[in-house]
Amino acid sequence: MNHRLTRQEIKRDEVMEGLSRAVEFLRRHGRALGIGLLAVVVVIAGLAIWRVVSAGREERANLALAEALSGVTAADGELGAAREALEGVAERYGSTGPGAVAAAYLGTIAAREADYETARSYWERLLDRRADDALAAGVERNLISLDRAEGRNDALAERLRAALAAGTSALGEDALLFELGRTLEDLGQVEGANEIYGRLLEEHPTSLFAAAARERTSALAES
Repeated sequence: MNHRLTRQEIKRDEVMEGLSRAVEFLRRHGRALGIGLLAVVVVIAGLAIWRVVSAGREERANLALAEALSGVTAADGELGAAREALEGVAERYGSTGPGAVAAAYLGTIAAREADYETARSYWERLLDRRADDALAAGVERNLISLDRAEGRNDALAERLRAALAAGTSALGEDALLFELGRTLEDLGQVEGANEIYGRLLEEHPTSLFAAAARERTSALAES
């Protein structure tokens, strides 16, 4: 048996090593942010290994992303090099999947450092370019959580209603309904929240969000 690693296997290992370090970084720091950044990690894993052994620009972008992510585990206050590397990937390969992942990760680092304005800027630009893929769904969740963390519940409720009406969100209707119900709860609009949860249960009874909606409805009834 030939035990020598092929060029493709080496490249795949480089990408996966960078991803594993990135996941560990968010595992340690994500909860402190109070927003759902781990949702993006799953998407990052899927996108970064996509066509990892393909030729040309996409391959170079994947390898550059892997190298940039290897620095994400730097200690607090020492993320400058990782940020610079990710900025290079985002700028040079912005039209590729790995370039978009790099931009999403730059938003994550900004949020980690409580620079929510910069995080929002990265994520909103990504949604403008990638409105209907898996990465967009993860980023959209982060923006919802960021709005909540910053107390922008009125604007968030309006945006969620608009997304439901337009049907253009990367998130499913069931997810949007649940997030809207939560937001109305935060605004003290119990009747409105119950109405939204009821719609979720009626229109999406088998959704993963249905059980959570039932729990919220019961909790509101007991409060």
